[in-house]
Amino acid sequence: MINAELAVKALENARAVQVGVAERARCPPHMHLAFGLLLGALDASPAAPVPYELAILAVAMGCVALMIRWQRRRLGFFVNGYRKGRTLMVTLPLLALTEALLFGGMWLKYARHLDWAPLVSGAVMVVVGAAASYAFGRIYRAELTGKAAGAVL
Repeated sequence: MINAELAVKALENARAVQVGVAERARCPPHMHLAFGLLLGALDASPAAPVPYELAILAVAMGCVALMIRWQRRRLGFFVNGYRKGRTLMVTLPLLALTEALLFGGMWLKYARHLDWAPLVSGAVMVVVGAAASYAFGRIYRAELTGKAAGAVL
């Protein structure tokens, strides 16, 4: 039989580990900005001539890989944006907005000859991406600690 005191102590220890992980999972502000800049670069890339557009996309994808590697080295794990839970309600609208602004900027550039339109899309995504990254982190930490995260942004 399991001693009730040992079971309570084990639960307390597990809870302490969760709180510790939540504190370690707090990203520095420059990483939220870096995430926003990556999304902005993806949405702004159609403003460049085709060979440079592809280079921007390649560099951005390389930076994503470096960010994942940095996070794994720092924490020992990487939190995927497509995980179950309340964080998905940040990820899915962010993905939809990113794609809408990307294709909207491309349409304005190629159909309406507004070469600057993808740059505006990219600038919007820098701000929205950084804010979404911050909100994702706050919600994720709240889920780990069992606290309510409050408003998303």
